[in-house]
Amino acid sequence: MMSMMRMLKGKGKGKGKGKGKSKSTPLDKIEVEKKVWVGNVAPAVTWKELEELFKTVGDTSWAEILPKGVACVAFKTAEEAAAALSLSGSELGGQAIEVDVWEQKPKKA
Repeated sequence: MMSMMRMLKGKGKGKGKGKGKSKSTPLDKIEVEKKVWVGNVAPAVTWKELEELFKTVGDTSWAEILPKGVACVAFKTAEEAAAALSLSGSELGGQAIEVDVWEQKPKKA
């Protein structure tokens, strides 16, 4: 009877969620030249509001709010990403945002 109960409960097997440290986002697959870094993003700002602002300078393909008041916006072309740099100083969520080129992190050895 006890072994039957164990089988029903499924103890020991199939409990793992398969989650590792690799939190891959579509941003990882987009070329660096097509992305801009956005700083001083107010906590209340949504990705949709961010995207709406940046669509004024080009066709965005992705917008993501990251931790610590930072965001990333990706464009269809590198030219549109370069044009987005002109939005630095624009107001979003009651704060002046900073816009700069996206720099790729060096790979860890």
